[in-house]
Amino acid sequence: MTREVHRIPPAPRRSVRWSTALWNRWPFALFGFLFSVYGGLITLMLTFHAAGKPSDDRALDAGALTAEAKVLDVVPGHAVLPSGAHAVQVHYSFSTSQHELFGKSFAAEGVHAGDRVTVEYLAERPEVNRVADGRLYLLADWATPAFTLTVVPGVLFWVIWFVGVLRMRALLVHGDVAVAKIHSVAQIPWVVPSMLLARFSFLDRNAHGVAGRHWVRERSSLGERLLTNPDSLAVVHDRKHPWRHRLIIPEEFAKA
Repeated sequence: MTREVHRIPPAPRRSVRWSTALWNRWPFALFGFLFSVYGGLITLMLTFHAAGKPSDDRALDAGALTAEAKVLDVVPGHAVLPSGAHAVQVHYSFSTSQHELFGKSFAAEGVHAGDRVTVEYLAERPEVNRVADGRLYLLADWATPAFTLTVVPGVLFWVIWFVGVLRMRALLVHGDVAVAKIHSVAQIPWVVPSMLLARFSFLDRNAHGVAGRHWVRERSSLGERLLTNPDSLAVVHDRKHPWRHRLIIPEEFAKA
C-alpha cells in the first residue's frame, strides 16, 4: 500500500484526469439533463400542440387566402399579442371551395361565440389558419410556469454539479494524501450505473481519525480495485476540512 501511495503525484497534481472529477455529484448532472432538456422539449411540444409553430405564422404573413368563419368558442387567457393587446384563443369553423375546416388561433379580446370573423389560411395547406391580425403561435398560459418548474431547476442542477466538479478537481490537485483503511464495500441497489458504497477511515495531517464513505462506479478502475483488493487505498483530503475527501488510485492521473 505504501508503494501505491508513493505513486500518487505530489501536489499540485496538474495531471489529474477530468473524468475523475466529472463523476462527482453525477446525479445532479442527470437531473439537470432530465429537467432542462426533456422539460424544455415537453413544454415546446405541448405549446405547439396548443397552438401552432412560429414558421406557420411566417408562412401566413408571406401570403394567405381569406374566408369568413363562425366563432364556436372563446377561451380567455393571459397571453399578449405582438401589438400589445391581450389575447384570447378562438375556436372557429369555416369553409373553402373544397373543405369544411375547424381551427383555433389567438386573437385580440372582444371576440365572442357566434361572431363572424375573417380567417387567413394557406392555399396549399388550409389546415394552417388563424384569425386575421391574430397569431397561431403564442406561449400558452401554462408555458411559463411549466418552464419555471422544469428548465429553471434543471439549470440549477447543472450549476450545482459543475461547481462540485470544480471543487473536486481542486481537491485532487491540492489535497493531502493519506492511507485509508477500507471497512466495507457494498453494492448500492436500484442505482444505474451500478455503484459501490465504500466505508473507510484514515488519519489526517494532525493524526485525527476521520470516518468517510464514497460512492464508486462498479465498472471504474477504482471500483475494480475495491472489489479485488478491498484492504486499504489512498485517499486525498482537504488539509483544513478533512471531511472533504475522495478515494484515489494512481491510474486516475494522466501519465506525464
